Amino acid sequence: MKNVLIEGATSPLGARIAESLSRRSEVARIVGAEPSLSSSWHSDIELISLEPDHREQIELMPEYEIDTVILCSLAPDRMGDLKTANRADVIGTM
Repeated sequence: MKNVLIEGATSPLGARIAESLSRRSEVARIVGAEPSLSSSWHSDIELISLEPDHREQIELMPEYEIDTVILCSLAPDRMGDLKTANRADVIGTM
């Protein structure tokens, strides 16, 4: 069973991935990470507040037993702009 952390889970791409993963039997837990929490969120997916400080993420991963990280926070919005360009630290996420 996999435990998945999705950064940028409330973005259109992140929400679609989270919804798709929620239907898979091999996925035990999906945690959505966002700097600010949204009230309209898929009820089967746990949403947590997580600032773009990777030290906090490293501490969280053993607690939630995360074995897969999906980074959706860099997906451009419909205008083509990266809203969170300062979160482009993919190496830090790894």
